[in-house]
Amino acid sequence: LEFRRVLFRSLSAEIPARIPGTLPAEPQAKSRENLVHSLHDEVLARLREFIVEGNLAPGARVPERLLCERFGISRTPLREALKVLASEGLIDLLPNRGARVRRIGEGEIIELFDVMGGLEALAGRLACDAVVISDSTMFAPGVPSILSSLRGLAYFEVTVRGPASDLHSGMYGGAVVNPAMALARALATLHDARGRIAIKGFYDRVKPFPAAVLKGMRKLPHSDAKFRKEVGVRALGGEAGKTTLEKLWTRPTCEVNGMLSGYTGEGAKTVLPAEAMAKVSFRLVPDQRPEDVERQLKSHLMKQLPASSGVTVQVTALHGGRPWRADLDGPLYDAARVALRAAFGRDPVIVGEGGSIPVVGDFERILKAPVLLVGFGLPGENAHAPDEWISVDNLRRGMRAMAMLYDEVAR
Repeated sequence: LEFRRVLFRSLSAEIPARIPGTLPAEPQAKSRENLVHSLHDEVLARLREFIVEGNLAPGARVPERLLCERFGISRTPLREALKVLASEGLIDLLPNRGARVRRIGEGEIIELFDVMGGLEALAGRLACDAVVISDSTMFAPGVPSILSSLRGLAYFEVTVRGPASDLHSGMYGGAVVNPAMALARALATLHDARGRIAIKGFYDRVKPFPAAVLKGMRKLPHSDAKFRKEVGVRALGGEAGKTTLEKLWTRPTCEVNGMLSGYTGEGAKTVLPAEAMAKVSFRLVPDQRPEDVERQLKSHLMKQLPASSGVTVQVTALHGGRPWRADLDGPLYDAARVALRAAFGRDPVIVGEGGSIPVVGDFERILKAPVLLVGFGLPGENAHAPDEWISVDNLRRGMRAMAMLYDEVAR
């Protein structure tokens, strides 16, 4: 409230003349509080746009006098707007009341996306020759790794509805279609007997991985027995005829992530549920697209549960991201191989990742720059858990490798 009072006292006399269009046709009808809000929002929006469009280079001092003249305002509203931009991460306030345009660093980009409305709006400030990301792991201790691919994601909620409300299974069971059973039968049709996804057209856009990459993956020291022990299962599944690493890194998948229906509390309650829901996700590989999978899944489920089945089905898309695959040729990857070899004393291996980082593909597409993913964590380091840790040796070697990478790229 004090800010509003100070801002209004300093600016109320100059608002109509300085910022055209800020006030409505009848300014006397607006309260002073609304007037201050209007001015503050106008100044903030124009200043933010001015900085993001690249009119000020990263690290440059914000020219307060020039901006006051440009926007036709006094320094008070300008400095208040600068405080907001500092909280958004666009600038840094200086001890002498000045400000500098912030150099965007690791950990800040996603927050800026939220503020600025997407990578496209920041493309000018993020223009670069290459993007280097350390959000991946090494294949094993002492084995430096270059990530060659990320799977995409298409995530859906599938809801099957039957009667208007839960029913007594003794009074209605056997005559009324059970939505939970109908959903279970439909989900069981998503794979065939060989573990392939049995949705028409699902594999049409799958782009084969290069033979050299697949050959390199087969040479990696992977043990199915150790893998089974780590995850606590007696046997592995998935697509027949593919190695475990191929299944994890190079092939698309379909998984049921959760199910909910009927009575799930303690004890017994004999209900015939009114609806059943399942969370279903697909991991995608190049060149599959989430929007295609949504259309294919809907068509498949509609065939399994037509109007005559006694239930209705609804598919809601919750999240999606496209897969990514690196072009392993070129100076960036040559430099990475040299740097990792020097830091770890051996050639790096090429690995894949079953998870998704959708922004990687966006970086390549929007910034027109190659992306290198090279990380120095290890499996088993409890990523994102309270006791997450990293090998000190890997940390040191990783720092050395990144310093060498920049030297090699600059040659």
